[in-house]
Amino acid sequence: MQSDSRLSRFFSHDKGAFVLLWLAGLYLRMTVLATPPLTPAIGEAMDLGQAAMGALTTLPTLLLAAFAIPGAFITARLGARRTVVWGLMLTAGASALRGAAPGLTTLFGATLLMGMGIAGMQPALPALVRRWCPGRIGFATAVYTNGLLVGEILSSGLTLPMVLPLVGGSWRAAIAVWSLPAALVALGFSFRPTVHDGADRPVGFWWPDWSKSDVWILGLLLGGTAVLYFGTNAYLPNLLHAKGRPELVSPALISLNAVQLASSALLLVFSDKLAGRRFPLTAMGLFAVAGMAGAVMTDGLWVVFFAGVVGFCASFLMILLLALPPLIGGRDRTASLAAGMFTVSYVCSFVVPFIGGMVWDATGLAHAAFIPLGGFAAVTSLLALRLRVERAEIQ
Repeated sequence: MQSDSRLSRFFSHDKGAFVLLWLAGLYLRMTVLATPPLTPAIGEAMDLGQAAMGALTTLPTLLLAAFAIPGAFITARLGARRTVVWGLMLTAGASALRGAAPGLTTLFGATLLMGMGIAGMQPALPALVRRWCPGRIGFATAVYTNGLLVGEILSSGLTLPMVLPLVGGSWRAAIAVWSLPAALVALGFSFRPTVHDGADRPVGFWWPDWSKSDVWILGLLLGGTAVLYFGTNAYLPNLLHAKGRPELVSPALISLNAVQLASSALLLVFSDKLAGRRFPLTAMGLFAVAGMAGAVMTDGLWVVFFAGVVGFCASFLMILLLALPPLIGGRDRTASLAAGMFTVSYVCSFVVPFIGGMVWDATGLAHAAFIPLGGFAAVTSLLALRLRVERAEIQ
């Protein structure tokens, strides 16, 4: 009982809130990106084709768009904290069930449930940030986004060299290692008092108000960021192979992805000053477009450098954009505004790179795939200048 009291006191303070937000951020991507390193073993064990193995990773991403609005509905009915708790429990249980799956149906069914759990947490976390950290929304957003980035790097980078040997080479046990701690994070949320923070009060609005321009502007801004990041990840390796420089693929991708931690760390210091300002959104968006153009048109170490520019700017933008729903949405609109933003952005992140691939196929020019990506991101970056950032009162 004494230890429970100590945990309750710790998590009732701001430091405890930030720890919980960071841990929840870990599980927005950790269980998803633990799978790609294991897909060869999973495919061999279950006799899966390449398409089925790819779907193990892409299915949760698709669900992030499909279940963003239902996640807002659940947040409106249960409250933000309870939604995060149930999302973490569903993510932990379903992801671990993937490791115990006897066949293909169970494997994909568990993957579906895991994606639903993660999707439910997406709109709940901005609402939770608003209730728990009303005076430090930018910093709190940077904290849980830093957890997201660390979760990506840990699960994708340590699964094969560290976790798999520790569990005797069992891909099933490796999945469990990454999955089950999410239940402990959910337990940590139960020690956060809810009497005064209001995080479990239901709210009335869950469906995005599509008539409001801020839903579309935020969605397109985040979509432009996602298009640059995912499109560069998708097409830069093929471009470098087409140019006869395959040795640059690995360093360019490492630069593109690892440098995100640097921008995340920077915003832990400056996020409260920058959150809600329009100029950094436009400037960073245009810098990211310039970085992508540099990666496409240069050679050697310049490709690695410019890929890092894309990753740095994309991460910077993502954090500042995720801080906007709790800043301008108010208690009633934060979850629904976030859900609308996620829905629009994920549709963009699929459609625009797909168009880029079609342009490449039609022209036979590797560089051509990046034209729709850069054009879309440049236009959406300018939309930030039309955004009216009027901070809603903290209720």
